[in-house]
This record gives sequence, C-alpha cells and structure tokens, in this order.
Amino acid sequence: MKTLAFTKQIVDDNQTRKQIFRVLMSITIILSICYVYFIGSITFSIVARKTLESTMRETSSRVSSLEVEYLTLSNKVDVPTGIARGFVDPHNTIFATRTTESRVAMR
Repeated sequence: MKTLAFTKQIVDDNQTRKQIFRVLMSITIILSICYVYFIGSITFSIVARKTLESTMRETSSRVSSLEVEYLTLSNKVDVPTGIARGFVDPHNTIFATRTTESRVAMR
C-alpha cells in the first residue's frame, strides 16, 4: 500500500514530476556525451593504429631492401678491393692468451 500511495503522490505532484524528468534528461545527455566521446576515441585509436601499421610495413620493407643492398655490396669486397682502398695484410699478428695462473676464482 505504501508504494501505491507514493506513486499516486508523485503522479499528483507536478513539481516532483518535473524534477524527475530533469534528472532523467540530464542523465540521458551525460550518457550521450560519454557515448560520443568513447566512440570517437575508439575511431581515432583505430585510425592511428592503421597508420602505425602502414609505417611499420614501409620501414620493414626499407630495412629489407637495405639488407639486400648490404649483402650485395659485402659480396663485392675482396682482397684486391681492400688493397686498393689502403688496407694491408697483417704481419706478425699477436693474440692475447690466458694462462692458467691468471684465472679468477669464483665462489
């Protein structure tokens, strides 16, 4: 019975109905603004991701072509080319070796 009386009071009270309507309209407007914001944010994120993926593909392609160019150029290097560029064969090469006395103990 209390619910029925409360409902009848709301229906009869014009001021309360206006207040409830304003609250519901405010909530609807706020939720609509949030919806538009989130949809826009998702859309811009998708566009940014597609752009980054495209840039990554272009960069990867460029790196691959540079690797092929490097391999082509490195296969052209031989002893006569090195000598022509000023490199010489090493003579009396000395290598650093480790003796058994120079080992470091580890715990």
